[in-house]
Amino acid sequence: MKASQIKVEHVSSEARSANDDAITLSICDLADAIADAAGARIPISIALWKRETIAEYLGYTSVVVSRDIIIQPDFPDKIEIGTGRWKATEVIEWSLKKKRSTRSGRKRKA
Repeated sequence: MKASQIKVEHVSSEARSANDDAITLSICDLADAIADAAGARIPISIALWKRETIAEYLGYTSVVVSRDIIIQPDFPDKIEIGTGRWKATEVIEWSLKKKRSTRSGRKRKA
């Protein structure tokens, strides 16, 4: 028998019913887990980001964020919780302003 072929056997209606119930239960469990995970997200409008989250968003390491980014005078103010948190919306707005104010690429030679 080739790997792509499937052998079909006769299954009693009782066994089929029990199997269908198990599959339905598994699907329901999976759906509940997905709903729980989706519902657990904090809306960006109230989210607080730590250095690692900022680094992931900006595409840098947390060392670069600590050393070069959060010390910039126009970077959003830190909220004193733990080692520091920043409002996600303020970090996003700051990054968009930076993107608009910087030129991409090098100047061409004349």
